[in-house]
Amino acid sequence: MTTSDHEVRAVASRFYEALNRTLGANDPSRMLELWSHGPEVSAMHPDGARDLGWRQIKLLHENWAKHVSGGRIALVAPRIQMLGDVAILTGWERGAARLHDEQVHIDARVTLVFHREDAEWRVVHHHVDAVPAVREITRRLGTQMGADAEGYDTATWSIRYGFV
Repeated sequence: MTTSDHEVRAVASRFYEALNRTLGANDPSRMLELWSHGPEVSAMHPDGARDLGWRQIKLLHENWAKHVSGGRIALVAPRIQMLGDVAILTGWERGAARLHDEQVHIDARVTLVFHREDAEWRVVHHHVDAVPAVREITRRLGTQMGADAEGYDTATWSIRYGFV
């Protein structure tokens, strides 16, 4: 294992600690510190949403912290590919959380993309498969976790809450 590989594994570990703090203790602050803050960042999460740019990513994590409780997600079978200053991590996210007082289980593929910025690895993309139970709860309750929560125009996006 190279030094960079160890560094990426360490930041991935911090990512899941921060994710569990967001979902379990309703505190997204550590998660927000791990992300790059530029317009190129993106996320696709279990509710089927796609969020683009730092402002939307920040809002997304703040909203997950408000609407989810008792969450615990683990990274299973990670594989890291190093491409210079870019690292791609693939694996599975497994765990559970309460979304609006409804228990949901997560067993989904995940891709995390990290970019080295000023000698630090930052998250630039996080993609988790859509989870039908999460999609149904957010659609039924009209919960807007990411971009739509602040009135972004998502008409040109390929997917939002299951409407293609």
